Amino acid sequence: PSKVQSCMAASRPILACAVGDVADVIRVSQSGLAVQPGDVTEAVEAIRYLSAAPTDVLFEMGRRGRAHYVTNFAPDVGLDRIESWLTGKKAMNNHQGT
Repeated sequence: PSKVQSCMAASRPILACAVGDVADVIRVSQSGLAVQPGDVTEAVEAIRYLSAAPTDVLFEMGRRGRAHYVTNFAPDVGLDRIESWLTGKKAMNNHQGT
């Protein structure tokens, strides 16, 4: 997943042979294409599509990937989530102690 996040952070369109979370992130963010590993036909079609895609389409994939990265994967987002979780745990423990 970190390679996908790096591509997103760099505003680059993604072509990945992946399933699961990696493929889901690419599809949800609309930042590129995810094909089934081992499906050569699907991979060739994806390569042809991206090779023929207009620059503005590729740019938009990269832009969407960057936006998804900033919203979901950037370091400050992770720190905020950890802080919220820890603050919630502390509040819960304080409440249980009264």
